[in-house]
Amino acid sequence: MSTTDTRGVTVSNVIPGESEVPLDVLPLEFAEQASLSIPVNEALDILTQVGVSVPRSITNNASFAESLRSVPEMTPFQVDEFIRLAVLRSS
Repeated sequence: MSTTDTRGVTVSNVIPGESEVPLDVLPLEFAEQASLSIPVNEALDILTQVGVSVPRSITNNASFAESLRSVPEMTPFQVDEFIRLAVLRSS
């Protein structure tokens, strides 16, 4: 995500203890201004490739919170590799 991807978007409630930052924008609006967009299934496949296991579906808020706690924080290498692979898939 670059600064141009978030131009005009405000940050809302930061999740305590997490690196994720919710944005005050609808997903479709964010996708339309993002410099890179890939389908969820591809993102999940890439996460698996870089060694991050996440559930394929989350059915309710309780399992969402539990899932967030169970996924280890990505290393800078994993983040860079995720972006590299996402760019390759989007080309």
